[in-house]
Amino acid sequence: MLPSLDGVLRVLRDVVVQSATHEHMVVISRHPSVLGELVSVQLPHDEGADVTARVLESHPIVLDGSVRYLLRLHHGNGAGSPGQDKDNQPPRGIPAND
Repeated sequence: MLPSLDGVLRVLRDVVVQSATHEHMVVISRHPSVLGELVSVQLPHDEGADVTARVLESHPIVLDGSVRYLLRLHHGNGAGSPGQDKDNQPPRGIPAND
């Protein structure tokens, strides 16, 4: 038997970016994510540049008759809290947490 080795598993998933600000990104995914998980988003217009973000929300939605997952990600370094943009509002299209 070989000794066990530590490693990193990287799973690539396609997402659709619904909206983005300087601090937040809202994406639609076929798979849920774990709250607090760090993810890396590769955007096609940023050749090779990855955006590291933390998952703030992950909940199912029905889109064109299929279950998808709306993920709200925080990727900015602004002064606001992770759940709000610079105007102290949630990203557009996302209901405020009551």
